Amino acid sequence: MRDPLERLRDILEAAAAIQRHVPSNREAFEVAECPSVPGAVSQGRTQEEALEIIKHAIKLCLEARRELGLPETVIRRTIVIPA
Repeated sequence: MRDPLERLRDILEAAAAIQRHVPSNREAFEVAECPSVPGAVSQGRTQEEALEIIKHAIKLCLEARRELGLPETVIRRTIVIPA
């Protein structure tokens, strides 16, 4: 069985995406999401902070999915529907 930290690193490198959100009445913040791990989303004031927080979120989501007998990750596909 692979080391859980190694698995976490692989997931972060392959799937973490960062988006910058700037609400009209607030300061900008960074949102990190790992689409292959359902529920793994975080935010921070900087990209670095958002990535540090999502590492913890991914770890918790993977633990919860294991306890529930669910696969650790899911395959996501984007489908484009012509207008």
